[in-house]
Parts: sequence; C-alpha cells; structure tokens
Amino acid sequence: MYELMIILGVLCPALAAGIIGLWNSRHAGAVALGLGFIAGFIVIKGVPPVIPTEASQWLPIAAVLFLLLEISGVFKGAGSVKQWLLRTLLLLIIYVVMLLPAFQYDWEPLGGLLRVAAAVVLTLLFWAGIQRDMKQQELRPALLRLWLVAVGGSLLLVFAGSVVLAQLAGAMAAAVAALLIVVWWRGYTAMAASIPAVFTVLFGGLFVIAWYFAELPVLTAGLLAVAPMAGRLIPASLEQHWPESRRQAIRVLLLLIPIAVSLYIGVISTPSFDEYY
Repeated sequence: MYELMIILGVLCPALAAGIIGLWNSRHAGAVALGLGFIAGFIVIKGVPPVIPTEASQWLPIAAVLFLLLEISGVFKGAGSVKQWLLRTLLLLIIYVVMLLPAFQYDWEPLGGLLRVAAAVVLTLLFWAGIQRDMKQQELRPALLRLWLVAVGGSLLLVFAGSVVLAQLAGAMAAAVAALLIVVWWRGYTAMAASIPAVFTVLFGGLFVIAWYFAELPVLTAGLLAVAPMAGRLIPASLEQHWPESRRQAIRVLLLLIPIAVSLYIGVISTPSFDEYY
C-alpha cells in the first residue's frame, strides 16, 4: 500500500502538470506546477483543511495565492524594485505563518524574525536564479536543470529526516518532468516566465518547514538556493564562442556542484532512522 502511495504521489502531479502543460499559454507553467503540486499533496497527505493545523497545509494555499498573482501579472517581467519588495513581503508573511509554532514555543520575536528574514533572502536568491534561467529560447535545458534541483532537493529532505516533505518535493519534480516532456514534444515555450514564482514559493516553503521541523542543515539549504545561480556563472561573452551542447553541459555541471556538496553534507548529517517522519 505504501509503495502504491509513492507511485501515485509521483504519477498524479505528473499527469496533472502534463495535461495542463498542453495548454499553450503564458500561464500554463504556473497553473501546471500549482495544481500538480496540490494533486500530489492530496495523494500524499490528504485534502488539507480549510484552516491549516500544521505547517505543510499552508503550501496549497500558497500555491493558489501565487498562481493567482502570477495570472494577474504581478510577477511579470524581470522585476522592478517594487516587485521584489512585494515578493519579499509575501514570502515573509508566508514563512512567519508557517513557522508560528517556532515563534510560540522556541523563538523570541526579534530572533525569529531575523531567522525568517535569512530564509527569505535565500529564497529570493533562488527565485532570481530560476527567473534568469527560464528563457523561452532555452526552456528545455532550463527545465532539465530545474528538475535536477527538484530531485536534489527531494533527496536532501530524505537525508534531513522527513520522508513526507521529500515526497512533496518529489511531486514537484514529477510536475517539472511532465512539463519538460511536453516542451520537448510540442515545442511550447510561452510558459517560461510563469514558472519561477510558483515553483519558488512551494520549494522554498518545503525547505523552511524542514529547517525547523526536521533536521535540515542550514548550509545545505543555502547551497541548494544558489545552485540555479551557479549554473550561470560563465560570462555570456565567453559562452557565445562555445557550441550549444558544450554550453548546456557546463551549465548542468556547475549546477550539480552545489547540489552534490549539499547532498554530501546531508548524508553525513543524516539523523537516525527512528527520527524519520
């Protein structure tokens, strides 16, 4: 039965995202990732209550909120100063709500806000890296790199001691994989700009939850946050002289370095099996 739930937790978000991805629209990526994640969440954790009673139950709400904001054009473009300030405020509110138990039982208000602010900064770096990578003319390799980030994050959450959060990250990876297949098959690229916002809030939320409720080393989260940026370290003036295959291969290699280091740290920091949940 457990094996069946794992399979459905991957298959359902992949099917939902793949079907929605066939809608050749600018918003298809955001809708596919948001609804794909919610489908996976329902399979893995059940239908969330109207009023969440645990941190992860806020994630479907965050998915719907960011999906609606993306469709309304709030996150359109590279992002002005006002847009990034709005993104910062939204992430700060979402993370504080998710971590209310920490504020109630463990953290002083100021210390807690500083911790959350640090998480928001890492999330914004992650968001900026993904946004820079999601170009229409290079959507297929960009989605491949995003899938590698999602898979790496899922493994990292296993090592952090949370199988449930790892499954939810796996649902994200399955949704991204489905979009990658659709883009490779049909050549759709209009969805590129809508992907970063929804992916960031869900993936970032998973790691913020793992940071407090699981055994996630902060350094591993930081390395994963800068991984999308690492894939773009080579100056464009140098890359333009390389063939496309070499350019994309080096970007993948640079992306994998921080992911591999984070996984190594995660492995050597793995809690005992009786601490998994």
